[in-house]
Amino acid sequence: MSEDINIKDGAYLLPHQAIEKFINVIFYYINCLNLISIMKIALLTLLLIPFLSFSQVSKKEKKSIDKYATSMCDCVNEVLNTLHPKVNDVIALIAEKGQDEAMKDVQTMTEEMDSEELQEFLESFTIMESDEFSQKLDDCDRTAILISELGDEINIEEGDANDYLMEVIVHKEACRMVKLLYDLGSSSDE
Repeated sequence: MSEDINIKDGAYLLPHQAIEKFINVIFYYINCLNLISIMKIALLTLLLIPFLSFSQVSKKEKKSIDKYATSMCDCVNEVLNTLHPKVNDVIALIAEKGQDEAMKDVQTMTEEMDSEELQEFLESFTIMESDEFSQKLDDCDRTAILISELGDEINIEEGDANDYLMEVIVHKEACRMVKLLYDLGSSSDE
């Protein structure tokens, strides 16, 4: 019986039977692993389906967001156009270089201005600090023209509608100043 292999409870297997049993056990575990893998894939698919089908912005929603972005950007541009033209350059410099670096360029800019232009330029910053100016910019946020659910999603600055709005603002030339102001606001929050 030296060729026999002892299995629990005193049962014995011949070597070829033990190998066959071992192979069957291996295949059983492989099949279990495959089944688990298939179940994992099926579960992940089931979990992802809602996000794939419901999280995308529809054509109607995109049209509404495009209209909103155009309206908001045009309004912000109108408000900023009431200021000295170089104010937009200063906003761009601060957004791109940061306040410390931009101030060097602003100083150079102001040194090149005559006294009348400098006075108008400085008055623009006084105007920008006023509550009236802030209210004009706030009035540019016309979420009322959006489909109601989109307005809620954009106001909380999360979700696909907000992501699409940011994409529109980034790529639309008329929204350049809105993007720069947004960047300034985002960097000051950090």
